[in-house]
Amino acid sequence: RFCSLCIPCSLTSSTLYDISSHLSLILFTDMELADLYLIDGEFAKAAAAFAALPESLSVLHRRAHCYLHAGELSKAVQDSTAFFGLEGVGEASAALRSRVGLILVESYFRQGEWESALDRADEVLSWNFDDDALRRKVKTLRRKCQAEIDDEAGPPATPHPPPATPAAAPS
Repeated sequence: RFCSLCIPCSLTSSTLYDISSHLSLILFTDMELADLYLIDGEFAKAAAAFAALPESLSVLHRRAHCYLHAGELSKAVQDSTAFFGLEGVGEASAALRSRVGLILVESYFRQGEWESALDRADEVLSWNFDDDALRRKVKTLRRKCQAEIDDEAGPPATPHPPPATPAAAPS
């Protein structure tokens, strides 16, 4: 795969990194390099590159995204939770907060933590944000969580039939 920035010259982020490291050049900032890995879909490399950066709302959001797609769900939950604990999260855009909320819901869902996913989905849906596609994704995950919880609970218990009444004797 090629990143959208390098299609004309057919270079992937890995190739660009190799060139810059072999020539002892700094072609990209660490954040730009991590973003290139993310664009290329090299989620493990991107997560490692983001891990080397100082924690910020932007870094935690991107790193949680990488961990989710790399299948490292506990790390995605950890970074998403850390995102909401950072100072300044209240001033972060509603769109950014809702995207990280979706990452957290999806991570809990993939781990089979239905109650946690359901609680977080309800919280995210209570926020005021304008991204209809993201809202639909959260609602879909919420329905799937509820279905899993209902399946685990099993079918509703059927009440015992009332005792049979003796037939009245003909008079």
